[in-house]
Amino acid sequence: MIRLECTTGGHNKFYEFHLARTNGRVTLKGLYGGIGKAPQETIIYDGDSEGEAQAELLKKQAEKQKKGYVMVGSNGSLVQDPVQKKKNDLPVIWPMNAQGVKDTTHLDRLLNDTRFIAQEKLDGMRAIVHITPTGLRIFSRSAGVDDPSRPLEKTSSLPHLASLRFPGLVGTIVDCEILARGMNSAELAGTVHRKTGTNGNHHVQLFVFDILAFCDTDLSHKKLSERLNWLKALKSRLLSEHIHFLPWAETMEDKERLYASVLSEGGEGIMLKCLDEYYLQGGRPTNNWFKVKKSMTIDAVVLGFTKGKGKFNNRIGALVFGQYVNTQEVWTLQELGQTSGMSDEVRAQMSLLPNDYIGRVVTIKGMERLKSGAIRHPQFVAMRLDKNPDQCRWYEGEQ
Repeated sequence: MIRLECTTGGHNKFYEFHLARTNGRVTLKGLYGGIGKAPQETIIYDGDSEGEAQAELLKKQAEKQKKGYVMVGSNGSLVQDPVQKKKNDLPVIWPMNAQGVKDTTHLDRLLNDTRFIAQEKLDGMRAIVHITPTGLRIFSRSAGVDDPSRPLEKTSSLPHLASLRFPGLVGTIVDCEILARGMNSAELAGTVHRKTGTNGNHHVQLFVFDILAFCDTDLSHKKLSERLNWLKALKSRLLSEHIHFLPWAETMEDKERLYASVLSEGGEGIMLKCLDEYYLQGGRPTNNWFKVKKSMTIDAVVLGFTKGKGKFNNRIGALVFGQYVNTQEVWTLQELGQTSGMSDEVRAQMSLLPNDYIGRVVTIKGMERLKSGAIRHPQFVAMRLDKNPDQCRWYEGEQ
C-alpha cells in the first residue's frame, strides 16, 4: 500500500494505491477522498501483468505528487489478497447524510408535507452500533488512517456501552448519536477518539433514531415508515439506562412545536425525514433527509481574500471577514473567519476588483457564534451598502 496526502492550501485529502494478486489476476485499486471521511474507490488496473500494474501505479503517483500530494506511507510490494483480509465479520456501514434546507419556503413546505417526520438534531457524535454476542460494537462515521475502507471503531473507548449484552437481539444494527452530559461535540469527540476509556466516558449515552438490521434481517432496503415500526418493536427490548430512543413528530403542528422547542432550549435544530425513502449508505440523497439548524447573521468587514482552487483557480476563493472588538477600551478590527458562498457574478466582480471590496460591509450567515467570536459554518449572504464598517462590532462574551 502506498499512501499520499495533500494538506496544504486548505486541502485535507488522501490517495492510496492497493496492489494485489488474486487467483492469478493483478489488481491495482485507488482509494481516495477527504482524510477522516468515507473513501471512494476506483480500479486503476485489472489484468495479468504485475509490470503493467506497477507502471500504472508510478504514473498515477507522479500525477498526484505534481498536484501537491506527499507520500506518508509506503509498502508497494505485491501482497496476496490484502484488501480482502477482514478485521472482523461485521458489515461495513457508512451512515447516510442529510442535505440542508434551502430557505424558509423550503422549510415550510417540508413542515406541511405529511410524508416527512421531524426529529431533534443532536449535537453529538454519529455512531453505527452493532449488537453482537460479546456486547455492543461502536463505529464512528470517520474512516481510519490505517484502513480508510472501514469506519473507525470506538468500542474500546466506551467500555460501559461495549459491555451491554442483548442475547435476543444479536445481529441488530442501529444508527445513533452519542451524547454526554456537560460536553459539547468537540469535547465529546476528543474523549471518544482516545484509544481507551476515560473517567468521563461513562457519561456517554446512545440516542437511537434509525434501525438498519433486526436480528440479521436487513432493513436498509425498507422505507423509513417500515423501519420506524421495527424501531418501535426494538424500543421495548433494548433496555438500558445508557440507551434512549429519539421520538419523532408527524403532524404539521407537532413538527412546528418541536422546532420551536428545540430552538428555544438552545438545541442544534431538527431533522426532517421522508417516510417513503430508503437508507442510502454513505450518500446524501435528494428528497430524503434534511437538516434544519439554528442560524444567526452578523454584519462584518471584508479584510481580504484567499486564492481560489479547482474551478475557481483564476478567481478569489473565500473572503476573510472580521469585526471591531473592544480591547482595553480601544476598538480594533479583528479577523473572525473566512467564508464563501458568493454567486458566480459576485465572485467575478470581487476577483476583478478585490481592493474595491476590502473595508466594505457584508452580511454573513452562520450557525452560531463561538466563544472566540468566530462564526460556526459561515456563509456569505450579501453586500450591505447602508452600514459603515465601524458599526460592525462584537462585544466579547456576546453569544
